[in-house]
Amino acid sequence: IFFRTMQGTQTESLDWLNALVAHLWPHIDPAATDLVKTVIEPEIQKNVPSLLKSIHFNRFSLGSVPPRVVSIRTVSRVEDSVTLHLDILYEGDPDISISFAGVHVGIKELVLKGCMTVTLRPLIPQIPVAGAVTVSFANTPTLDFNFSGAANVADLPFVGRVIRNVVSDVVSDLLVLPNMMTVKLAQDAPGVGDIFSRSYIEPWVVKLTMAEGSDLKNADAGLKCFLKPHDKSDPYAIVRLGAQTRTTPAIKDSKNPVWNECYDFLVHSDDQLVEITLYDEDCGNDDLLGTATVKVTDLFNEGEAWADVSYGGRVRVEGAFSTLKSDAALLADAGSPQAVLAALVDQAYGLPTEGLGQAAVRVTVAGQERTTKAVPLWIQVPVPTEEDDEEVTFVPKAVPNPEWEQALEFLMDDPGAHTVKLEVVADGSTVLGEASFPLSDVLEAEGLVLRQRVPLDNAAAEGSELLVSLKL
Repeated sequence: IFFRTMQGTQTESLDWLNALVAHLWPHIDPAATDLVKTVIEPEIQKNVPSLLKSIHFNRFSLGSVPPRVVSIRTVSRVEDSVTLHLDILYEGDPDISISFAGVHVGIKELVLKGCMTVTLRPLIPQIPVAGAVTVSFANTPTLDFNFSGAANVADLPFVGRVIRNVVSDVVSDLLVLPNMMTVKLAQDAPGVGDIFSRSYIEPWVVKLTMAEGSDLKNADAGLKCFLKPHDKSDPYAIVRLGAQTRTTPAIKDSKNPVWNECYDFLVHSDDQLVEITLYDEDCGNDDLLGTATVKVTDLFNEGEAWADVSYGGRVRVEGAFSTLKSDAALLADAGSPQAVLAALVDQAYGLPTEGLGQAAVRVTVAGQERTTKAVPLWIQVPVPTEEDDEEVTFVPKAVPNPEWEQALEFLMDDPGAHTVKLEVVADGSTVLGEASFPLSDVLEAEGLVLRQRVPLDNAAAEGSELLVSLKL
């Protein structure tokens, strides 16, 4: 009855849900601030050009205005979980200040909107009702903001585009499938210990062809010169599906480019979109030619789709889908890719912390390298002062058992011929320990799933281990 009510009388449901968000917001904002400083800021610094490497947040607050749940798309219950698909919108009053290269700018008019998936699992018969809550987006949420302060610098096309793209990529790496964020509400509840591996969504594989464009915008009209003998755009496409991105080559001097570039993508939800951004390749800043989206379900049903481009013209995309099965016998069949490996990096134990800041896990297999987000090895803990129990001071506390809870995925041929290498890396370069073992161990495991605490060799601290699940 509750779930039918949720779907049938949405306005009333949104009232209590938004009231709950508003009540929690004063506690969420400080947590978001900590996440930005400890996780997002280092990721931004790692991915921006050298000109912006010094970028950091002087202040970060999302303000007093909470996000709103605009609508509830669906509510479903499967076994021991409840999943809600929520359209959310944040139009807040942030207080954010960024510095880079000696320049100080502010961020204002921050807008974020998208469809968020919230899963409560496992359901338990006492407060807080669920052992954990998992949050993710099927597609990259729309994120936009304007700069204040030294806007003449920050609004330069190059700087503004770089910062927006990097922030969007960082959000994808944290929250867009297969990435998700899990908060454990009841640590001792049955099933919470392996909640991360149980939350992983096994994908389909789509061989996606970025085929062609038709009558695209001409960004180079009138620019014919000795450096550019033709006055047509040189279009290329950035193709995104979930947190995965591919870029086609540029086609010179064409409003009707034919790329026919094939890429393998992993699909984790039938709500996902193929998001296409088109640019004109130039010597300086590349001009935007428009954006287009294609539903994964349209590709699945029709095999191809034409999509309108926002600045004019159309693009055509093709897709051929393959399902995955946990059956080692299928590896004998021809075809590529033959296997998908999901390395579910959970937690480390007994890491050294002295003199270190953050740690990430680097996984290498079949010539491919993936790295988790960096998490802090130290946190600030509030402690009551001796003079007044109601006042607190913050003291540093070591985190020798950091949690990543991140899925890294690999497509490969002949997995039995490869070795998995795991490395725990501090501050981007210091290896705290490593481990290697053949993927044939996973092929021999029940259900092609191997979950184990791996002892780290050459460890900076004796007895260090890494908890990881490998799924083929």
